Amino acid sequence: MSSSDIQVQYVTRASQFPSFAKDVLEADPVKSNVILPTLNKCIAKERNGQTPNDHLWIVVYTSREVLFIASCTDGYMGKYPIFLFTPIPYSRLRRDTIVPALCLLARTLHRHVSRVYSVFGPEIVARTFCSLWTQRTGIPEVLEPYYLAKISFATPETLINRRLPSFPDELIELRPASREDIPALSELCYLFAGESPPFVLEPVSAMQEANILVMNGEAWVHTVSRPGQPTRIASMVAFTRNTDRMATITKLYTHPDFHVTGSASASLGGVAEGCADAR
Repeated sequence: MSSSDIQVQYVTRASQFPSFAKDVLEADPVKSNVILPTLNKCIAKERNGQTPNDHLWIVVYTSREVLFIASCTDGYMGKYPIFLFTPIPYSRLRRDTIVPALCLLARTLHRHVSRVYSVFGPEIVARTFCSLWTQRTGIPEVLEPYYLAKISFATPETLINRRLPSFPDELIELRPASREDIPALSELCYLFAGESPPFVLEPVSAMQEANILVMNGEAWVHTVSRPGQPTRIASMVAFTRNTDRMATITKLYTHPDFHVTGSASASLGGVAEGCADAR
């Protein structure tokens, strides 16, 4: 691919995001889950007259296809990483072929952003972008990834729902989180973040996150009640990047007191089924 064939567009308002690029995101809702839900939220806010935050979207493309889409946006708990999306199948991604497009992306981003702390995308794309960013800015790359993840998905046809674990004299429930759950939910948010340095939360921020999750209806809890003991939350599931076709589970955590009980996997299946029914 010749670098002269590659073009770039950038926008700071979601309503100006190019329609041809949005069509590409909507055609692949699983891989685009890091960008599309936030883009849709921002479009809705702008239509309601709300002033957009300090957002930036970059589209790199040729006359034939979209190559990469990057977002630099805020979430309700602060700034997101630089999210990188490509519709190109992973098997076709090779460093020598993606460098020209990512060079243009990095150059465009550097005009607006002086420092990048975190990048999230397919491994070869993220690593190539980081090395190019280091070459451009002189800021050294952190070679050991903060976070490694693998995208998987389920449909109503492939979902296998496991029964919630229970023991004699226990009452169990899987349900949407309520305001009464916020103190216990905030503890789980705090513990979850504590296992993901440097993206840790102070207790007050964890309480803020729990409040937002409940207010937005984006969290479920698996509760356990035992005789003579207060009801406790064994595990939580949060889904915060959602469209009308897809819900992304972004947080799954079991309290240490309930490890190896099967709570997390059963909760995940139950919530996934609930999300599928809602769509």
